[in-house]
Amino acid sequence: MASTSRLKDKVKQKEWNIKGKMSLLTLDLSNKYLTQLPEELFELKDIEALDLTGNRNIDLSTELIKLTNLKLLCLHRCNLESVPAVVMKLSHLEALILSNNNKITLPDEMSSLVNLTVLDLNNCNLKSVPFVVMKLQQLKRLMLGYNKNITMPGDMSSLVNLTALDLQNCNLGTLPPVVLQLLNLQELHLGMNQISLPDELYKLENIKVLSLFACNLTTVPPAVLKLTQLEELDLSWNSGIHLPDELCGLMSTNVRVLKLRGTGMVTIPQVVWRLVQLELLDLSCNPVQTLPAEIEYLTNLKHLSLLYCKLHTLPPEMWRLTQLEWLGLSSNPLQTLPSEIGQLTNIKHLDLSGCNLHTLPHEMGRLTQLEWLDLRDNPLQTLPAEIGQLTNMKHLDLTACKLRTLPPEVGRLTQLEWLGLRSNPLQTLPAEIGQLINMKHLDLSDCELHTLPPEMWRLKQLEWLDVSSNPLKTLPAEIARGQLTNIKHLNLTECKLRILPPEMWRLKQLEWLDLRSNPLQTLPAEIGQLSNQSYIDLSHTTLITSAHLKVAVLGEKMAGKTSLMQTLSTDQSTLTEEEDRTHCVEITQWAPDRNITFEVYDFGGYDVYHLPHQFFLTQGALNLLTVNLHEYRCTEQSYTEAVGFWLDTLNARVPGAVVTIVGSKTDLCSGTEIEEKTRDIQERFTQQHNTWQRGIQQQIKELQFERSTYRGADPEEIEQQLERTLTRPLRLTGVYCVSSAEPTSGLDTLKSHMIETANDTKVFPNLRRILPRKWVDFKQELHDLRNRPTVGTDRGYSSSARSSLRSDRGYSSSLSSVGSDRGYGSLSLSSVGSDRGYGSSLLSSVGSDLGYSSSLSSVGSDRGYGSSLSSLITD
Repeated sequence: MASTSRLKDKVKQKEWNIKGKMSLLTLDLSNKYLTQLPEELFELKDIEALDLTGNRNIDLSTELIKLTNLKLLCLHRCNLESVPAVVMKLSHLEALILSNNNKITLPDEMSSLVNLTVLDLNNCNLKSVPFVVMKLQQLKRLMLGYNKNITMPGDMSSLVNLTALDLQNCNLGTLPPVVLQLLNLQELHLGMNQISLPDELYKLENIKVLSLFACNLTTVPPAVLKLTQLEELDLSWNSGIHLPDELCGLMSTNVRVLKLRGTGMVTIPQVVWRLVQLELLDLSCNPVQTLPAEIEYLTNLKHLSLLYCKLHTLPPEMWRLTQLEWLGLSSNPLQTLPSEIGQLTNIKHLDLSGCNLHTLPHEMGRLTQLEWLDLRDNPLQTLPAEIGQLTNMKHLDLTACKLRTLPPEVGRLTQLEWLGLRSNPLQTLPAEIGQLINMKHLDLSDCELHTLPPEMWRLKQLEWLDVSSNPLKTLPAEIARGQLTNIKHLNLTECKLRILPPEMWRLKQLEWLDLRSNPLQTLPAEIGQLSNQSYIDLSHTTLITSAHLKVAVLGEKMAGKTSLMQTLSTDQSTLTEEEDRTHCVEITQWAPDRNITFEVYDFGGYDVYHLPHQFFLTQGALNLLTVNLHEYRCTEQSYTEAVGFWLDTLNARVPGAVVTIVGSKTDLCSGTEIEEKTRDIQERFTQQHNTWQRGIQQQIKELQFERSTYRGADPEEIEQQLERTLTRPLRLTGVYCVSSAEPTSGLDTLKSHMIETANDTKVFPNLRRILPRKWVDFKQELHDLRNRPTVGTDRGYSSSARSSLRSDRGYSSSLSSVGSDRGYGSLSLSSVGSDRGYGSSLLSSVGSDLGYSSSLSSVGSDRGYGSSLSSLITD
């Protein structure tokens, strides 16, 4: 589960098109395979919208009510069968999105959502409108689209505030009579219905937006012509539709938006040019070859879309539309632009991609209000110097042109935030590129750049840089001195890089680094300074990387530890019988994806094994504490036995231990029981954590008083150890509830959490490392020896060599010593695998590596164990 700080990083302003366009402070947790909400979420009191799209069967905790500023909740495609109970308690909620839950029912308790103004029930397989909807009297927008053959109620008079109704793709043949009762309706969406409209439609005299796209209409229904307040009409994708002259009658004074996309028009009907109040006209995807001079009559036009037409030329009258702010001409075979384009002095958005343009007129420099320019896929070899006059430009896309150079005037575009130059035969960049001080996104991939100008590293605001597929042999040292302090995404794939400058690792904000397919000989040691790194790809390089993490699975006997790990690793329900219980420890490997391998230590839960467990508890491991929720009781004794003892052990032996609590056997518990028990565990953990802190602080105070008379160990050294424990507390990363029984539950969420935690460089900064080639070759030889049918004197190996290279677990002492920094110490794993027994050499080896003596009395005296090694083995 993500930490609070990481969740905060995901909170951003997002525009939602619900009551018009609204910008809300949103936490996006969509498609995260969550079955329950992370506890850290409930501390984010300021979020206004929560997006949980695609988290199937998610269980919403009652803690959600703590988010008192939550206005919008999105549960799109969550496979819900009913609205979660806690939603009914969110009385401040204004928008609820339940679309694409095709089995959902709405309980009567939803009437408590007294502030709900938006309800999205699109594609929920509804056969009728749930009765509780009629009780939501503040409702303004109701989406019922994509519910085939839905039956509308006979009376909707209670929804007096309803202004928008969506019934698109409901297989309607006629307009339901109840719709005509909704006299306050301003928006009506009926697209993708083979529908006929009654003459009584005129009763909806407040209608401003009417959508009839893809309704197989051959003409505009007469009833539409009587809607005198209509401002927006969508007739797109009605192939061959006829526009009657009456369209410019009563409607001509109010219609601002007309959409005729994909209607098959070869010529535009004259009636369109009479709608002089038009501000938006969409004629895209029509085989139109020319536009008439009458287009000049649309003097109020601000938005004109002519994408994917067949236009070879544009009429000179078009350039008189001086109010135009948005012009889309993409994918028309224009070849040239007239100089008159310079008259569009108010244009802000211009799409000329795929227009086969070889040159740009110098007059484009007059478009000084331009903010967004798309010139992709044009055979442009040069840009006019006048492009430097477009000083308000924020987005410039020159992808897949034929540019060999950039004019130095590009450096004047100081407001530019996004620049795409991918797939151009550029061999150099002008030094002036360093003047683009507001640049955030720069794509230079698949060019022919041999070097990058030092000035480029002045781009302090740059967050996203792609220079992949360029013949770069080195990166300038200025990469660090050039202040790229905000870079988060860096793609260096398929370059010719053999070394990387050490200064590169000063890019502290870097999260995503791709170095694939480079002949890298080594990486600088400074790679460890990339503390925010969440993704690094070194595949297809000459380097060999290792990403192994030790996972210690702890817990009481019969808590389901072995079943959990076997079910996780096989993706199939696997239940372990009591006679197959784990003896002491079983060590296996599990690779949940191609980027990481978990070294799993499955510890037996019986009391006799508790002491040897401590030898295996080390830094740099993820500890899964498994708790049998079915047997757990919300008492101090139950907590101590199932949780507290294990956490005390970890906290004492491994300062800063990373722990995830896994509640198992949830199939035997009710939902209420699971919630109560997990809450009890979390509350008692908080108390235990506070007790640790107070205890350590008290010991430090006592040591400070006793320094002058203390005998034995150095009190300063002990005090420093205590202070380290105080500053490195045990880290609980979450509580997850799972069932290994069929049907399994919660396992995908737990697996995602484990992978996310492992890849969190703040938690495990040394997870990935570069391995020496000789070490890898040696490891392979050992594996080859192990896999041979016999390894004996007849093949030239002594029996001692055989025993040292082979064990029932397949580990050698040499390999384990190489992996000592992963928590194996100097332990000989071939000894561990020997019938799962523990000889004196094993305990001596482990104890000395961990700083304990080999005498049992020294190792176990604080636990009350026997005083000799032999007594341990006997026990």
